[in-house]
Amino acid sequence: ERALFLRMARHEYIAPSALPTLAHDATSEVDAAHAVALVDLRRPSPFVGRTREMAQLDAHLTGALNGSGRIVFISGEAGRGKTTLMTEFARHALATYPDLIVAGGNSEAYAGTGNPYLPFRDILALLTGDMETPGHVRLLSQDQVRRLWALLPFSAQALLAQYPDLIEVFVSGARLRRQILAHPIAATVCREQLDLLDQRQTRLGDVPQRRLFEQYAQMLRTLARRQPLLLLLDDLQWIDRASADLLFYVARRLTGSRILLLGTFRRSEIETGPAAHEPSPRRRGEEHSGAAASDQHVLTPLLQELKRRHGDIEIDLSGSTPARDRAFVDALLDSEPNELPEGFRAKLFQRTRGHPLFTVELLRDMQERGDLVRNQAGSWVEERAVDWEALPARVEAVISRRIGRLPPPLQEALKIASVEGESFTAEVIAQILGVASWDMVRRLSGIAGRQHHLIVSQGHQRLGGQLLTHYRFVHILFQDYLYGLLDAAERVYLHESVGNAWESLAAGRTDAVALQLARHFRAA
Repeated sequence: ERALFLRMARHEYIAPSALPTLAHDATSEVDAAHAVALVDLRRPSPFVGRTREMAQLDAHLTGALNGSGRIVFISGEAGRGKTTLMTEFARHALATYPDLIVAGGNSEAYAGTGNPYLPFRDILALLTGDMETPGHVRLLSQDQVRRLWALLPFSAQALLAQYPDLIEVFVSGARLRRQILAHPIAATVCREQLDLLDQRQTRLGDVPQRRLFEQYAQMLRTLARRQPLLLLLDDLQWIDRASADLLFYVARRLTGSRILLLGTFRRSEIETGPAAHEPSPRRRGEEHSGAAASDQHVLTPLLQELKRRHGDIEIDLSGSTPARDRAFVDALLDSEPNELPEGFRAKLFQRTRGHPLFTVELLRDMQERGDLVRNQAGSWVEERAVDWEALPARVEAVISRRIGRLPPPLQEALKIASVEGESFTAEVIAQILGVASWDMVRRLSGIAGRQHHLIVSQGHQRLGGQLLTHYRFVHILFQDYLYGLLDAAERVYLHESVGNAWESLAAGRTDAVALQLARHFRAA
């Protein structure tokens, strides 16, 4: 199966029937960094305590499938399970509706306005068969790949014939050509348009923004007439202004379509300050979401206006009750055999108040210290009296303690990893530290991964002849914490070092990592 994914990434044609079928794809790790995991970290993470929210999302999807397109947001604090809920819902939807197309994009904390339309570029790239972009192939389930690959002839023809201004702004023309030529059906139906593709030199700013927005919205509606779309936008608290404007435009034009647009954001970051990204230049009369006030987050007026138009479109995970939070703690514990008494459960709830991240991390801390062990029957039990006062009261302290257990050289390696982002690459760290790539992979997978459960493997990728080994922090808060340990001088130096490492690793293929290079050299 891995070989099939690699062939897809290299644009070798694979008939949809040749791809394996999975009823439930356990290898899909779209949300490995945010998933709520039980104490047994060697098994896939359980999904508990979100029955009501899943039912709400099911109802929204049913409405969209019946032609009532809509936008819905999932909000909550970091670690509340927003991305986990979105991902689990997407998996459920894929398994339930055989013709549903799922595609997603993320905003990045450190991208800034130098990377406009990032989540929407990700979405359109996937909808037009781009499995080459670093990150795409390792984040897709096999069922997603099959459906997206089968969609390519239709989506490519629509893009080339009806919405050509999107090329080079939202999708790479060179990559689109390679994808079309790698797909016999697409190559046949798009033969005439391929000649025109070579002549296109559209760049951001060449086409009026409103025309770009109109073509993007119409492209989605065209695809949705063939197959319904579930489009996922994660981490909208980091959205750039251009993407926010496009989101507002598209959201107002979902009526009558089979599109469900589902986004997540951290409520506190929306309420407590402006977006980190400055507004992008805009010509007079072009579409905007109204977010002009400097003391206002770019999403605030957008959310207000969409709620005014469409009513209650937000699922707030922070608006829980003590009863529901306690039920979450019990469900999490009981997803594994255990003999943990009521006193333990009550104390755990008292300490965490049912916050998913706090609860999971405290349980992991107990397991790693040996306070919780499996008995001969395989059930979790208290090995000794738990010193509750010795446990950290805040998740930052939990993270600090877990990272502090690593050997100092590996702590330094993860600091470098935090500069690259939530996802990072072993070969980049190895080059900066001057160590062998295999030694770095061994330490990351063995010590930081299997032993300390701070990171998860995201598979391999080849960029030209260079093997790249990808990892992701199990929670973005680990990356935030490590990045926060660096002062301004260290950040500048390491961003430059990461950029230089990527430039070296991608020798001859720097176009494939242009965004990474731009971000790190800009930060330096």
